[in-house]
Amino acid sequence: MTIKDGALILFQGDSITDCGRDRDDSNSLGDGYAAMTAGALSALFPGKRLRFLNRGISGNRVTELEARWREDTLALDPDVLTLLIGINDTHLACADPEHAQTVEEFGVSLRGILTAARERNPGLELVLLEPFLIHSDNEYAQWSADWDDALAERSGVCERTARAFGAAYLPLQGVFLSKSQKRPPEHWSEDSVHPTVAGHRVIAAELLRCLGGACVSGE
Repeated sequence: MTIKDGALILFQGDSITDCGRDRDDSNSLGDGYAAMTAGALSALFPGKRLRFLNRGISGNRVTELEARWREDTLALDPDVLTLLIGINDTHLACADPEHAQTVEEFGVSLRGILTAARERNPGLELVLLEPFLIHSDNEYAQWSADWDDALAERSGVCERTARAFGAAYLPLQGVFLSKSQKRPPEHWSEDSVHPTVAGHRVIAAELLRCLGGACVSGE
């Protein structure tokens, strides 16, 4: 992966990516890992004149991404696309399986939007982030534990899709499991899904390792 001068980096996903971004400001990056990553890359590589956009939307599943993909991804013509999706798909699969996509359908939708993005820009660099759960001993413990199998299936789809598209893949579940050996899970997420500031910093650090190396190789 290489990132050229002036590249546009687009962050896509659900509420973890969204993280309170201002819908009235198209350049708003929110308060989470997207803003942290953009700030770090801009500080470390000022000469590359990188540009950043965040189009994460809270509550999105891959089907919602499909519905807005043309406007919120293809029309923006990014050079680098990072995507974190799957936790809301997991939730629906567990809470209301009759109205949820199967694992196979989830994979078809994911491959479809990434194929469209690559057809729009054959040189597009892709980074897929693994959906994750940060288990705790609080009131969220039981429902989050019940999601494990459904999440693992969708995470597997994401990893295989990343491999098929030659995309970078960031295995966040393992990262947070490791971090939770050093500080309690609540330090990283209060509800098992949405990261704290420290949790967002963890995601940003993983992205920075990936994208920062690509910036160096692109110089």
